[in-house]
Amino acid sequence: MKKLNRYILIGITSLIFIGSFLIPKTNAQPWPYDGANTERIPEFSVYPSEWYVLETSYLGMPQNHSIIEIGGAIINDTFNGMTSWLPYYGTFTNGTVISFNVATWNMTDDDPFWVPGVPDDAIYWNGTAYLAIGAMLVPINESTGTVTEDILDSFVYYMDATFTEMTGSPFEHKAVYPNIYSIALWNTSNNAQIYMNFTADGILQKQESYNTMYAGNMTLYSRPAQLAPVFSFTTDTGELELDTTDLTLNMTITDADNNNDQETDTDYLYRIHNGAGWTDWAAPTSQIDCEIAATTAGDYDILIEVKNMYGTTQEQITITYTPPGDGEDIIPSYPIAIISLVAIFSVSLIILKQSKKLRL
Repeated sequence: MKKLNRYILIGITSLIFIGSFLIPKTNAQPWPYDGANTERIPEFSVYPSEWYVLETSYLGMPQNHSIIEIGGAIINDTFNGMTSWLPYYGTFTNGTVISFNVATWNMTDDDPFWVPGVPDDAIYWNGTAYLAIGAMLVPINESTGTVTEDILDSFVYYMDATFTEMTGSPFEHKAVYPNIYSIALWNTSNNAQIYMNFTADGILQKQESYNTMYAGNMTLYSRPAQLAPVFSFTTDTGELELDTTDLTLNMTITDADNNNDQETDTDYLYRIHNGAGWTDWAAPTSQIDCEIAATTAGDYDILIEVKNMYGTTQEQITITYTPPGDGEDIIPSYPIAIISLVAIFSVSLIILKQSKKLRL
């Protein structure tokens, strides 16, 4: 197993990975995982904690799965380009550096084997220069929110330089397809090829690499869904016509694994609008106490929002509130004593009029 893991590590780090380089930490802003409050890494469409899983085969060995786990990022970091073969020289500042971890396992393993010794800092982008130990995440233009042709050009240029360093010669053919956000590099002589396709906002949705360098074959197996929560709620009895303003709500959040880390999501926050205003964000539970801001009979909307790091979903139910006793009293808003006095006064007037008629 150790020998297999060693070969796989060699394959992963040689397909589109370059040798180690120095990225010293200077004045920088960490971009860590922060539960439901985690934000997208600037200039990329990835979030800390996400898993991209690749299906790989190396050197005639059985098929394996390899994980790229996004660890976090450093914003406004500095990169000192020290590798002589790269087309980028000198010091690069104000860039985004993404770190990730690597794991691999074959189909018979129960748990992934996290590869030790892989450099923490994996991808650097400063708006012009793209450098990476793993070239699988494409930057986006923050002003447009999309992958642009010049970004794809930089991406292909870097990958070709990597291939040239590893094999001694560049790819024979290179192409950028900006309308479908794709790139391709291939050789006709040995059938080596790399094809990658992204969504408009830079999410890797297809990768196919064959006979490249020393790594064998690699395809994208799974990626994060990146979806906002799906949930529903109702009263604990299921009834929507009530005579109380103090409610218990049952809330169900649909199980999901939106960051693709092989575990059901648990990091959610929720808040309620009860007719008077929103509550503070809090960790959700299956049952929620809620008091609607109702003073008179009528329909009242209850809104709940649930968020994860990918977005916020809002659902609503309408409660028909009838105050206790409504429909039983003749005039519920007046005390019985007043009603009685009015009735006595009315009867007295009738008797008085009848008396006058009799005298006449």
